Amino acid sequence: MDRELSANYLRKVKNKRNLIIASIIIGIILIFWGFRNLITPTLDRTRIRTAIAEIGDVESTLNASGTIVPEFEQIIISPINTKVLSVKLREGDHVKKGESILGLYLVNIRNEYNQVKDEYDLKLNEIEKQELARSQEIDEHQSQYDIKVLRVKYLESSFEREKKLVDIGGSTLVNVENARLELRIEQRELDLLSQQIENKKKSFQAELKELEIEVRIKRRLLMELETRIEEAYVKSKNDGVITFVKEDIGSSITAGEVVAKVANLNSYKLEAQISDIYATQLISGGKIRLRTNNIDLSGKIQSISPGITTGVVNFTATLDSNSNKNLRPNLRAEVFVVTGSSDNVVRVKNGPFFNVSSRQRVYVVKGNTAYGMDTKFGASNFDYVEIKEGVQPGDEVIISDMEEYYHMNEIEIN
Repeated sequence: MDRELSANYLRKVKNKRNLIIASIIIGIILIFWGFRNLITPTLDRTRIRTAIAEIGDVESTLNASGTIVPEFEQIIISPINTKVLSVKLREGDHVKKGESILGLYLVNIRNEYNQVKDEYDLKLNEIEKQELARSQEIDEHQSQYDIKVLRVKYLESSFEREKKLVDIGGSTLVNVENARLELRIEQRELDLLSQQIENKKKSFQAELKELEIEVRIKRRLLMELETRIEEAYVKSKNDGVITFVKEDIGSSITAGEVVAKVANLNSYKLEAQISDIYATQLISGGKIRLRTNNIDLSGKIQSISPGITTGVVNFTATLDSNSNKNLRPNLRAEVFVVTGSSDNVVRVKNGPFFNVSSRQRVYVVKGNTAYGMDTKFGASNFDYVEIKEGVQPGDEVIISDMEEYYHMNEIEIN
């Protein structure tokens, strides 16, 4: 005969059954989460960077590098072969217009100037002597000419008188013929003397012209030497700051060598270089942007070097804010050459996630999950990337490098 099971026993059996069921459920949950973790990786939120997509403008740019330099700089070169005697101002010193920077050895050029000055004075004196001598000579010939003129007039009168006497029987034809011959001789001598005077004048003018040319040459040489002596005082043409000076006292200097530079630090420009692969995209007047010391400035390309040196193209640019107080000589700058612009587009901050491809996968964070989506990119620069499809304004986009996760559609964020 069966006995009824005790309540205590039944309770134990029930608890055991519940425990088994609970263990099975927990096991299933653990297996599920384990499997999910196998197919859905997780990312630590602190190890990723994100940015919010927004509406804005994106300029397409090319990366270059550059240096800030004074917009106006006086380069002073030595006009002579000489040496440094004294240094009056040094690099970094302020200089006023007309103030001397260096003292150079000028004895040789002054001696040369004095020699040319003596030669110049001698030529002037020679001209004066020539004018006096020629004037006296011509005056003498002119006096002889005037006497000959009077002599010819007298013989003309005598000839006419002899002809009249022949008519009245007071003279002979021989006398008339003699008077005519004597008159012709005097007239011939008068013509010859007139020609001699004209030749003397022409000869004098030619000699005088030659001397005047020599004087002009000496005068130009004197003016050149005066300019070179003035330049050898190494004076600044404007107020500014000395950015370079040859400070080695006693050192030799050759003509044409740079001995000092004076910059006007009230305005600056940019000297930049870019890879020659982008040479065809550089345009005079094209926009540029530069970044230095946490400031951004805009400008325009002023000139482009026609040659290529060691794989780079050099160009200069003017700055819209060329007197910004943060600018300094020789300050390095990141330069961005603007090649195009997209206005009022969806954009996101640039970062390692962008690999310059027109299409690639990006991840948008929603809650604790990052969802992968294929995206098309447009214009890009150092700061922003244009997103043409797949991402909407307000979406949170991972901008860290996600290339190793491109095969995943979802990634858990914890």
